[in-house]
Parts: sequence; C-alpha cells; structure tokens
Amino acid sequence: MHGLACWFTVDFIGTAATVVLSTGPWDTGTHWYQCRMLLKQPIAVNRSQTVFGNLHFTANNKFSYDINMEGTSDKMIIMTGWIGLFDGECVVILDGTSISSANTIRLQDQMYHYMHNAA
Repeated sequence: MHGLACWFTVDFIGTAATVVLSTGPWDTGTHWYQCRMLLKQPIAVNRSQTVFGNLHFTANNKFSYDINMEGTSDKMIIMTGWIGLFDGECVVILDGTSISSANTIRLQDQMYHYMHNAA
C-alpha cells in the first residue's frame, strides 16, 4: 500500500438551480483537487486482506479542510491522522509486527513534496 487517494463531490443547492462540483478523476477539473496521502515507505498488503475505514472532511477557517483518517483491517491499522493547510501526519502500522510507515502531508503542496528528501 503506497497511500490513499481521495476526492469529493459537492452539491450547491440553490433556489433556482443545483450546481455540482466534483474532484473525481473522471470529472472535469475544478479549482479543488484530489488529495494524495502517500506513505514514505509502502506497506505490503496481501490480496486477501481488506483495508477499510473512514475519512472525515472538516472545513477550516483557512479556506481549506482538515481530513481525519482512521481505519482497520485484519492485518492493518491506520492510526488517526489529519491533513489540512497545516502539516499532518499519516501513520500506518502492520498489526502484529514492528513494520510501520508514516509521512507528514502538506495539503497546500500536494505535487512532489514528499517524493524526495529535501535535507
């Protein structure tokens, strides 16, 4: 598992019309983007394993949003993390082992920031 990708659709329901904006990969681009939450080190997940969980998006006062991520599988636990305009950390631990991977994610810099070590 290299990370997670997420996108969303918003319905703006007006009195005369409804406008739908989606950041889905199959839709026309908007000023909003898809979000990639990459891990520094991939975690091996077997084909028979299921990863499930919840993502909770919360609008913040910086005209951005925070994402709370949490989930589990029979062999994997995704620990609570968040991303937003400020830094957040995503941690994945392979249950029953000492194998883990984490990354600090900056929503405002989603291109290649975490693909290399700047130090």
